[in-house]
Amino acid sequence: MDAIHQSILKSGEIIHQLDGRSKQIEQILSVITQIADQTNLLALNAAIEAARAGEQGKGFAVVADEVRKLAEESQQSAGQISKLIIEIQKDMNRSARSVEHVKTEAAEGVTMIQHTRDAFKEIAAATGEISAEISDLSASVTNISASAHQINDSFAANTADIKESTKYPASGCINRGAICCNGGDYRSF
Repeated sequence: MDAIHQSILKSGEIIHQLDGRSKQIEQILSVITQIADQTNLLALNAAIEAARAGEQGKGFAVVADEVRKLAEESQQSAGQISKLIIEIQKDMNRSARSVEHVKTEAAEGVTMIQHTRDAFKEIAAATGEISAEISDLSASVTNISASAHQINDSFAANTADIKESTKYPASGCINRGAICCNGGDYRSF
């Protein structure tokens, strides 16, 4: 996206340079138009002088007429070029506005990408924290499971002891391997 943004900036600079060059061409056309006007006046003056000279100025009158035609053609061409330059300048202005619009959108795109990148970093950090918490929780569940197995084993052993003690009710055994009373005689199993 940064490369696109840079390309857009460069396009804007090029359009600005083209606009400056078209204005230079416009100034040159103005000079050409002035020269054509002056040449037309000179041709008119030459035609007047050729008419004064009479028969001897006929050749000069033909040349003056050709110079006048060239001056008029130069003026017409300069006018056409001027119209083209005006159209080119309008197109460049539209292009410049378009580039500015795209430049703004590209800048917004770069900002959005940066925000997205930051959001993904936050998500990655949160995922790391959650993963650590899940590991801790898993360890706790494993400990609880082991404790539950121990409690279950204890209950099973106690249940076995209770069953064993109910087999010998008269002997007064309280717990297997514990002190047992049998007719007043206490001993350990």
